[in-house]
Amino acid sequence: MLLGWAWIRKLPLAISAEEWPWLMIAGLFTILGFNVGTAFGQLHMPTSQAAIIAFTMPCWALLMASASSASASPGGSGWASLWARRAC
Repeated sequence: MLLGWAWIRKLPLAISAEEWPWLMIAGLFTILGFNVGTAFGQLHMPTSQAAIIAFTMPCWALLMASASSASASPGGSGWASLWARRAC
């Protein structure tokens, strides 16, 4: 859906050469951090609790981001943010 929207608006999808190093560093830390954190969590807490925390993480991230920043509500109206809160 997002690619379709970008195609309709004729937005460029190419990543510039100067953004590739930062993109790779962010991706590496994101994947590495998640995997290490998941392994650590499974070693030091019951697996069921670790699974619940891992699979509800997008909801927690959304709630923390919207609580910490007034700019987290898209378009200024906040309807998408409110809908996302109800979805979680």
